[in-house]
Amino acid sequence: MHQWVGRFVLESARDKVLEIVGFILGVEQHLTLPLLKAYHEAKTDLTKGRCLPFETLEGIRSTFHASSYSRQEVLEWTKKHLTKGQRLAMQRTAEKEGVKVKVDFRDYDPVRLYLYAFERGWSKDIEAALQKKAKELAQGLLLPDQVGILVDASQSMMGSHEQPLRPMAVVLALRDMLVAACPKAKVVICGGKVENEYLICPQGATCLSEGLLKLVRSGVSQILVLSDGYENSPAGRTLEVLKGLAKLEIKPKVFQISPTVGTESQGVRPLVPGRVLATSLFQPESLPLALFRIYLQERPDLAFQWLEEKVKEIKAGYKKELPG
Repeated sequence: MHQWVGRFVLESARDKVLEIVGFILGVEQHLTLPLLKAYHEAKTDLTKGRCLPFETLEGIRSTFHASSYSRQEVLEWTKKHLTKGQRLAMQRTAEKEGVKVKVDFRDYDPVRLYLYAFERGWSKDIEAALQKKAKELAQGLLLPDQVGILVDASQSMMGSHEQPLRPMAVVLALRDMLVAACPKAKVVICGGKVENEYLICPQGATCLSEGLLKLVRSGVSQILVLSDGYENSPAGRTLEVLKGLAKLEIKPKVFQISPTVGTESQGVRPLVPGRVLATSLFQPESLPLALFRIYLQERPDLAFQWLEEKVKEIKAGYKKELPG
């Protein structure tokens, strides 16, 4: 190792690097680094591994100490080492083992919180965290006063087996941001099972045309459709509605925003190709840029207003960083 590894490492760090590489290769004698030493000693005395991550110590317990120590004890010892992501993901395990693992919902992004709520249920703490996040993310969003939000909560928003419910979680987070930016916005839900004013479980067919008509009757000048672009009840009905409205000289601005995980591999699936401008995003934080792309084509006045505000923010940031 000195010949093939040591010569590429700074002399001050050489001993540590060689010890780590040796450990990876199976050398567990004469260890000096705390974590490596704890890993080795925990095989004979599990309590020596309290500084190790939960997964690591649990693996050692189940292999060498299954009859002497419980999973509950390991979780109790290591809970202070859990990352924020682990704290949220392990709530079910902690509850099952009777261990209290503190979690602050304000530490998580809105999509993660909605996914957690779908799995574990709703709470006032989640609601408060989502409200706070929506207000923070909505800062700088430019929307007309008369805006309608059409939320697709049909079965197709369930997502894939790899990322179940993520499309719906993204759409719900986008809705919260838009409402926070424009409290007077009118929201219409199409499909789904409404659990409360925030949480909606996707189910049923996609029939966005009825919701579109409801928003048009309410007098909105712009409609943002939050959908994966699949329409099957019946397919093409939204296009027919828009054509019919055009004959009546009613031409609302309709835009589609789709969660990336709900789009096809070749890109966003337009609900009404050629008539409804569509864009996609992976996370709600990208909404300002998505709206900028839309407005640049359809509402350049709003697009340039947003750009001017961003330039001001950047300049203000530079001034704060300058000395004096």
